[in-house]
Amino acid sequence: MSPIVNTDVKMPKAMFDALSYHEAFCMGSCIDTVTTEQVKQFLSQRFSQKLADQFDPKYLFSSPIA
Repeated sequence: MSPIVNTDVKMPKAMFDALSYHEAFCMGSCIDTVTTEQVKQFLSQRFSQKLADQFDPKYLFSSPIA
């Protein structure tokens, strides 16, 4: 999936903020695809396991934007 946050999907503000940070990290690192497990690991390491457990793949776009 793409690391780009899908702003059409409602999500808690804390999740939006964390995924926005993740998106910026990925763009700065030239990462254009991620797995669910990679996102959860990122959220767990930088924020909390509770937030990581709340991650839903629909919060990100399912494929990279060309």
